Amino acid sequence: MDTLFFLIIFYFGCLFVFEFVKERLNLNQMSSNIPEEFSGIYDRDRYHKAQCYLREKTRLNLLKHGLLMLGLFALIYFKGFNYLDIWVRQLGLSDLSSGLIFVGVLLFLLQIVDLPFSAVNTFIVEQKYGFNKSTVKIFVTDKFMSLSMITLFAGIFFIIMMLIFHSYKEVLGGWAWAVAWLISVALEIVLIFIAPVLILPLFNKFSPLEEGELKQAIDRFSEKQQFHLQGLFTMNGSKRSTKANAFFTGFGRSRRIVLYDTLIKDFSTNELVVILAHEIGHYKKKHIAKQLILSIVFSGIGFFVFSELLNNETIFLAFNVQHISIYASFVLLLILMVPVSSLLSLLTKSLSRKNEYEADQYAIENTGSGDAMISALKNLSVSSLANLNPHPLKVLVDYTHPPVLKRIEAIRRLG
Repeated sequence: MDTLFFLIIFYFGCLFVFEFVKERLNLNQMSSNIPEEFSGIYDRDRYHKAQCYLREKTRLNLLKHGLLMLGLFALIYFKGFNYLDIWVRQLGLSDLSSGLIFVGVLLFLLQIVDLPFSAVNTFIVEQKYGFNKSTVKIFVTDKFMSLSMITLFAGIFFIIMMLIFHSYKEVLGGWAWAVAWLISVALEIVLIFIAPVLILPLFNKFSPLEEGELKQAIDRFSEKQQFHLQGLFTMNGSKRSTKANAFFTGFGRSRRIVLYDTLIKDFSTNELVVILAHEIGHYKKKHIAKQLILSIVFSGIGFFVFSELLNNETIFLAFNVQHISIYASFVLLLILMVPVSSLLSLLTKSLSRKNEYEADQYAIENTGSGDAMISALKNLSVSSLANLNPHPLKVLVDYTHPPVLKRIEAIRRLG
């Protein structure tokens, strides 16, 4: 047990050391000199404020990450997983019910650990730097709704997996992983369709964009691009934060382009049209479909590996769990998959950054508004206190969008 335990300690300890080094390099990359591109836009006080904001966010995230690692080590060394499993078994319930309780307790504990960090981030860090607009009531409601959604969908997914790998394992045989994979893909696609119309409105109010200059400009552009807008909405993002954003979501009739009300309030019509063109570019370039396909492929590999390692006695011994079970296998293998998922995310994030460049290019080529795109990117960066010079390792591991200076450089090359 000692050898296996210390292997896991080393395994996750290396991850935390890497995380610490990455964030340290990112902080050391900061300079008091404002990049020439932002001269006259970022004043020295606000630029210093942005660097302080980055330091505080980084320290909070590292503290959270470190405590999660210590919590995992404690659960393994002091046999927390095993004691929870024994307690669940003593209830005398079916394997399915026992598994739901086992997973539910662990999810609840994870949420309890996350809660104080989320509260500090919202009411201390974000408040200090002028971003937070959320109240305690909104914060609590959001947490309750998020936990409810997680419980509902995780519960449905877990029940299906238990049925496949436990109840019908003998019938399905070696194809159980494939059946589980196909069902998970179907659930993912259904979620993509229903999220914009059923889930997102639970947290924010979505309103059709009002008639006016902006609506007319957007309609003219979308007609020129032969892009039928199924839904163009504004979202009351100012209910929680002053930060601005826009996003594309859904497929088919659930397809929506959403502009934060903070974005509409603080940006010009030309800037908003080119931002919308960027979002349309993601659709025209089939970025969402490509990312979905990649996700499906990775999940298929994951289910196959999971089926091969299911009920592995060595893994249970490593986690100090006495009784082998399907439901505990889910949890232990998911934990061991965290580093693997991190490696796979390097590919998905690299693809995402490439997609952002392509969407920028589409927007510039079809609006001819390179200056408006650059202006919008600068305004977004200054208003959100973005880090203008992240370390390359930080970008490689964490960034789904290229650093703003790289995006501006690429836009200028387009002329």
